[in-house]
Parts: sequence; C-alpha cells; structure tokens
Amino acid sequence: MYLYMNEVDGRLKQDLAKWEIGSIVGEVHSVFEQAINIMLKTEERMITLAVKSVTQAPDMLKTTNHRLFHQLAQTLRPTKVVYLHGYSQLAIDHYVIDFNDANEWCGQIARPSVRSSSLKSIIRRLDGFLSANGKKDGLLPAYQHVFLNNKETQTAHLTIHQRGLIKHLALFQQTYQSKFLQSFIGLGIGLTPSGDDFLTGLLAVGYAYQAEYLVSIMHTKQEWLHLMKQRTTTISYQMLKNCLNGAVNDGIQQLLLSGDKFTEHELEAVVKIGSTSGTDMLVGVVVGYRILHDHYSQGGNEDGSKSNCREERLS
Repeated sequence: MYLYMNEVDGRLKQDLAKWEIGSIVGEVHSVFEQAINIMLKTEERMITLAVKSVTQAPDMLKTTNHRLFHQLAQTLRPTKVVYLHGYSQLAIDHYVIDFNDANEWCGQIARPSVRSSSLKSIIRRLDGFLSANGKKDGLLPAYQHVFLNNKETQTAHLTIHQRGLIKHLALFQQTYQSKFLQSFIGLGIGLTPSGDDFLTGLLAVGYAYQAEYLVSIMHTKQEWLHLMKQRTTTISYQMLKNCLNGAVNDGIQQLLLSGDKFTEHELEAVVKIGSTSGTDMLVGVVVGYRILHDHYSQGGNEDGSKSNCREERLS
C-alpha cells in the first residue's frame, strides 16, 4: 500500500538517496495522531512523517492523505523496522512511503535585510501580537514580567517551571551572555519544553543576523549539543540541534525572511505550533530582536565593534 508524500525536506531526500536500497535505515521511535517519528540507525537523526496541518520542519515528510496516514499510525509501535524500499521510498511493514514526486522544502535560515531603525517597530508589533494572541501557559508571562515590567503577572499563580523561567530570563537579561542560556535547556514540560522552544526562536534570530550570543555558542557547539542531549527530550534535542545547524521550521523561517514586513498571518502560523510551543518560539524571536536593538542602539556593528552610523542594514 502506497502513502504518497506531498512535501519533503530537500536535504533529507538527498541524504536518504545515499543509502543502499533494501537496507534498514532505522526504526519507529514514537507515534502520535499527526506525526510518526523515525530514528535513523547510523546517526543521531530523527525524521518525521506528518499530515498537512503540521508545520513543515527540518527532516520532515508531509502528506495530504490523512486517512491512509492514520491507518498506518494505528498499526505502528516503537522499534518497528524501517527500510529503504526504492529510490525516494521508505517501507514500514506493507506500507511504502513514496516521496519521489514530493515538493522539496529547504529549512535553511536565510540572512534577511532589515534596517537597524526598524527593530523598535518590529519589537513593538511582536509584543502587541503576543499580548493579544499569545498563549499564557508557557514562557510568555515570564517574558512580560521581566522585559515589559508587567506586574500583573502574579508569580504565586505560576507553575514552578514558569517561576524558573522568570528567574533564568532575568539573569540572561542583565548581560545577554550565552552561558545563561544553558539554564533554559529542557526547562518546562511536554515533548518540547518551553525553554527549548524559546531557545529555538532566539537561536534562529541569532543565526540569521550572526548575533554575538550565537557566535559565542557556536564556538562551543559540541558542549551545547552534549548538554541538550542530556537535559531534554529526544524530539526537542533534534529541534535544537537542527537550529544550531542553521535549519528551523517553516513558520519561524518565513517570519524571519519577511524582516520588518511580516504579516499577521505569518505570526498566526507560528502561534498555532503545538500547545504553547509557537508562542514560546515567538518570545525567543522578540528577545533576539531586543538584543539586536540594544546592540545597535549602543553603536555596535555586526562584529561587535563600535560604529558612529545609526542607520544601517543588518544584512
């Protein structure tokens, strides 16, 4: 029985083509209503089969055939072996996952072009959207408490994880040193904890603009990957690892590409990710822009040196 995929991460398609047809590529890791995760055999890499409504992400293949997808998901259990059946085809039991004609997607974070004078407006718009549409069960109350001095956020009513997020966010705000970001790894609950979602948004902005905190992290990338693997879930580790490698989900990617011309629709596309994941990612994005704004307000160049020029492009 063939399940045809409509969209595939182009890099993943190229990498799978290097495998020998008929070989075991991995095994089923976890099965959810809208996603099936497969762990590859020879590397710490997870690929995901998903339905159309799931936001495209690195190492993901998507289908519009919900009926057959759910039929497949109901038959699967973790450790089920996955084979390379043919060129651009995977096989699980009697199902063939065919992505030969799927549209190829690229999750690489591009370098947008934004004027430093636009950063304040970007931050204001993101804050306004989060205030009106953000989900409050994750990191948003901590952000509003620390960065917006929102005293309406009563810490007594927050979860222990949210109070921890306030503490670590306040520490990071003081210096923006990357070492304080390690405390966010795995902080929260769920498949992708709030701290990891926040880091995804923040790292994506840092990667796009080569911010100082991202450059610092990349100097000790292996240490960061080791901490991520130790402290958080397998699924979240894969997300963070992809981000450190310069790839991010389509929602964040499109938002960054739009620079200061992003739309309400693009923001809504991010917020709909997971329960609070999209909101927490947006918080990471706005904090990233705040760091850029502070840097340029103090006359900084992209290389960290001082500049007399107030108006410059960040491309």
